[in-house]
Amino acid sequence: MVERTRETTRADGRSRRSLFDRVYGFTIALKGLDGVIELVAGLLLLLAPNAIRWGLEGGAAEAQERFTPFRGFLADELLRADQVVAAGVAVLAVVLLVHGVVKVVTVYCLLRRILAAYPWAVLVLVGLLIWQSAVLATAPSAGSAVLAALDVVVLALVAREWRVLAIERRRPVSPEERED
Repeated sequence: MVERTRETTRADGRSRRSLFDRVYGFTIALKGLDGVIELVAGLLLLLAPNAIRWGLEGGAAEAQERFTPFRGFLADELLRADQVVAAGVAVLAVVLLVHGVVKVVTVYCLLRRILAAYPWAVLVLVGLLIWQSAVLATAPSAGSAVLAALDVVVLALVAREWRVLAIERRRPVSPEERED
């Protein structure tokens, strides 16, 4: 059985969230930020595909100028991203837009603790993880690895939060709690 320690009260009367709640909130917010970035990138790809390519190529060229191991790595990642953009701008834009919308809506529902959204969130996150894993297997990159790792962490946290919230909602409410 999972024990809930959502909030505790400090001596000064203010409530304090548990470590799990803070980590959960941070990772879900990070996933939301990822969704917003995907939305913006998808819109930019649809509206100005050449501007994205110029930015990627320019960033790679600048990183190569002052060569250090990190800048070389960054230049390689930017050039790889440019190749992906050049290969299929329209498809990439649609994928980014769909992922962005799904992630933002999912994050909104999770932060609002809408219980009915959790099964859908788990399903969406599993789907995104499978897609990220396929991308990582076919075209390995540090960015794909980081996003896949983030998906695993978020999936585990969402599944745990869903279980805890379901138990919490099933618990009968005492008369004292109803009066609050």
